[in-house]
Amino acid sequence: MYFKEELGVDAYAPNCEMLSENLLFAMYHHSTLTRIQERTLDSFHDKNGKCRLIFATNALGMGVNFQDIRFIVHYGPPREMEELVQQIGRAGRDGKPAHALIMYNGRHLKNCDQSVKDMCKATSGCLRKRMLADFGVEDLQSQEKHNCCINCHKECLCSDDKCPIPFPEISRTKTTIKENLNTRKITLEQKQLLEELLRDNISVMSSGLLNFLGVDGTALFSESLIKKVLKHAKFVFTTDYILENLPVFKSEHAMDILCMFNDVFEDVDEGELDANQCSSFDEDYIYNVEMYICDEFLEESSDSDCTISDTDDELV
Repeated sequence: MYFKEELGVDAYAPNCEMLSENLLFAMYHHSTLTRIQERTLDSFHDKNGKCRLIFATNALGMGVNFQDIRFIVHYGPPREMEELVQQIGRAGRDGKPAHALIMYNGRHLKNCDQSVKDMCKATSGCLRKRMLADFGVEDLQSQEKHNCCINCHKECLCSDDKCPIPFPEISRTKTTIKENLNTRKITLEQKQLLEELLRDNISVMSSGLLNFLGVDGTALFSESLIKKVLKHAKFVFTTDYILENLPVFKSEHAMDILCMFNDVFEDVDEGELDANQCSSFDEDYIYNVEMYICDEFLEESSDSDCTISDTDDELV
């Protein structure tokens, strides 16, 4: 959904209608509808197929034989070395050069076998040898080092004591924790109110998932987003923080969430708020929020006077 929104017409094959079958990318997982799985596989098998990229889980693994895959990218390595070798083996099956890239952070390695951890962290030595050692493979086919792995490429001196093949610009970076983040203390009542507001209004952020995923992922997506918002609640003071740290991809949706935070905590800087940018809030929503707060207040204090003005809808 994110790529469709960002790319617009460029998400589709050139000179083709903006239809699902003309998308340049697809998603493949165990819940994807069978007809969409078949369409994706057919497109990838066809040299003239329109699909050029698949976002997949390990559901797209054994039993699949694409001849001309040039790149495999893992976001987090598989748990076992056997899985890793099998999955990157999807590429280069036509005998031509192909590349496999693993993107990961420390959390991704938590449940991996030690051999996988060691390979991901290795900054020297042949990675191919590390991967194949568990399978009893010792003699690898001789080839130029720049065609082997990233560690071997660094040592390649194949032409006049240097390598003419540019070294890929890939680096290992350490995650930095931002200091001096604003924080807030959150009471149980505030957390419950925030969760209620999220559940009532967050479904709009999940709209459109059905066509792209091939399943109705709205409920699952909403639940996951709510949990993440609540987990980060003490740090949420800007839309920038929401877009950087939560699975929210539209600025107006980030603003919606920030408005909810301000309704509950009343501590968001006015300069961060833009009611005109909100995608789902209107006067009825604000009225309902005020009524909810009023009801909560009345439950705690039966002798308090809490009413909604008929003239200006202000909480008085």
